[in-house]
Amino acid sequence: MSYPSLAMLAARMPIWLPKSKSNGRVVESETYLGPFFSIASAPDSMAVVDQIFGTIDLTSRSSVENTLLSLRKSIEMLNVCSAITLARSLDMGLIQESSS
Repeated sequence: MSYPSLAMLAARMPIWLPKSKSNGRVVESETYLGPFFSIASAPDSMAVVDQIFGTIDLTSRSSVENTLLSLRKSIEMLNVCSAITLARSLDMGLIQESSS
């Protein structure tokens, strides 16, 4: 299914392209599709890092190892959830498997 008129409308938006040639960060922050191409969903700010990791004792090796293990387990769980969602979507016919 295609929507040429919607595509034309989107391409004419003032924030479709960055105002100047620049780096990826400018594309992420100044364009309509930028947030979708962003590497991380959290803002690039030390305040966010302090809020999430502020209570970690970086001088203790065991504290750092426990934090890394927790992050790895969280990523593993996200991968499992993504695989389950993909499999269910394929089974329900919500998406089609690519033929490549």
